[in-house]
Amino acid sequence: MRRPARAAGLLEPALWSVLVLALVGATVLAARRVATEGTREQVALVMDEMALAEQGHLVGLTSLELGRRYQQAGLTGVALYEQTIESLVQRGHAAAVLAKDLIAQALLRGEAPPPIPGDATLVTALRPGALDELIAKNVPAARPLEINGRTWYLWPGDVVETLPAGPDAAEVALWRAAGFDIAYRPRNAPYRLQAVGDYPEEAAYLVYAGTQVAGHPDGLSEAVAASQAYYTAVI
Repeated sequence: MRRPARAAGLLEPALWSVLVLALVGATVLAARRVATEGTREQVALVMDEMALAEQGHLVGLTSLELGRRYQQAGLTGVALYEQTIESLVQRGHAAAVLAKDLIAQALLRGEAPPPIPGDATLVTALRPGALDELIAKNVPAARPLEINGRTWYLWPGDVVETLPAGPDAAEVALWRAAGFDIAYRPRNAPYRLQAVGDYPEEAAYLVYAGTQVAGHPDGLSEAVAASQAYYTAVI
């Protein structure tokens, strides 16, 4: 009966030695982490500008006005989406129409319809330079055509919500001036982009939705290289 007690007594110092050695390693790692990260951790609370706009409509406020109210309650950042044809139209920078609707309108007026395919999207600028990034970064190249003295640009398919048109520099500057951290939400297109990684310098974060990473699947290396200065998230 005494031998097991003796064996247990011999094991106790060994177990304590293992525990001490483990604690030494953990202590070193903890010390390094504290030295690297500091004693305080910063947390960003970010809301989508689109969500703020929808809520603001219900109470008669702009997204920025509502965002400032949330800012007083702890909101630190806002997520701004890359522009599309749809957002350019909503902000009064451009006008767009589906080709099938344009053809039908011409026929209703008793006019000859323009020689364009029905499955296409036409866009025209209402402000100088409004379409520059949209035209520059998307493939295939836009087809320009003149209709009633105005230049329109044609892309195949219904691409009003999908073609990326670059960041809205004025919107980014507006929110940044209000003290918000900027989370930029780039968009991807169903085909290769000429320009990948045109992220605003004012942004601190990049946020992607699922596999819709800019440049996917053929331009990921360019997107990764351009995103090194940003915190990146996929949600």
